[in-house]
Amino acid sequence: MAQSRKSRLGTTPIGYPTRQEIRRMLATEWLQTTDMKIAASLGYTSSSNFTRAFRAWTGQTPGELRMAKRGDHC
Repeated sequence: MAQSRKSRLGTTPIGYPTRQEIRRMLATEWLQTTDMKIAASLGYTSSSNFTRAFRAWTGQTPGELRMAKRGDHC
């Protein structure tokens, strides 16, 4: 079964991204390309939980990433 998945998808299940990796990738992309509120879209129950996770992943808050992308430096 793993062989058939590898031939179709190019990787085995071990190579699939984790839920947290997918959240991180989507969060980073969406923060740079949209103005939508993404915490709920990614399954977080509060924006503070999302902010805490995002800071752990990237070392900056979602707002800091958006400002840096837009060039809105203080």
